Amino acid sequence: MPLSYGLEITGSCLRCKLRVGRLFCDLPRPTLETLQTLGFTAACPKGNVLFSQGQSPREISVLCLGHVKVSTASETSRSVCLGIAEPGAVLGLSATISGKPYEVSIEALEPCQLKVIRGDRFLNFLRNDRAACLAVLKCLSNDVRKAHESVRLFGLSHSVTERLANVLLRWCMRDDQQPKNGIRLRFPLTQRELAQMLGTTRGTAGRALRSLERKRIIQCHGSSLIIQDKHALRLLSSTG
Repeated sequence: MPLSYGLEITGSCLRCKLRVGRLFCDLPRPTLETLQTLGFTAACPKGNVLFSQGQSPREISVLCLGHVKVSTASETSRSVCLGIAEPGAVLGLSATISGKPYEVSIEALEPCQLKVIRGDRFLNFLRNDRAACLAVLKCLSNDVRKAHESVRLFGLSHSVTERLANVLLRWCMRDDQQPKNGIRLRFPLTQRELAQMLGTTRGTAGRALRSLERKRIIQCHGSSLIIQDKHALRLLSSTG
């Protein structure tokens, strides 16, 4: 299979081994066969801006590989990182369906593979496929849940450390068992991007990370992070 930006590109949705369990990818075979005929597979480098806030919707992109940052900005250019989208996410979905401008900006945090589908072709696809419509409803419902979590993070957390604990718990939520050496997470955000997600300054975000390290709750190793004490992290979070 061809390599692009270090990725091994899988051009066929039907042959993809990663789609099982993903909201929009784990579809019945007839639906997948139709989806395969739409759009094209693309790769992009780290730092590439896929969508910009305020642009008219042109397309949706299914994130096959990699992680992207989702952010929004005020009229004074103050930016807030709303979260990280993982493989399986459908990017630009709400704007494409509503016909309104993109509400957020999306930037690749690492090399990514995407399935890109023109907006009008995607909408026509939904009109004729019930399984795809149901998958889209699940994706939109998931987006609403994540938006609620973001509001809760900013509105109910009393400190930056509490917000940080919530963010880290969300990243490891799918792993209920803690191995002896801790839970290893990929940590693609810079301290500046983490500060945007926490609604604080870069220095304060750095101090919150170092505080958790001193307490031996986490360990930071470059682009990875190990959660050594998940129970302590829960106690620090607003959900603890």
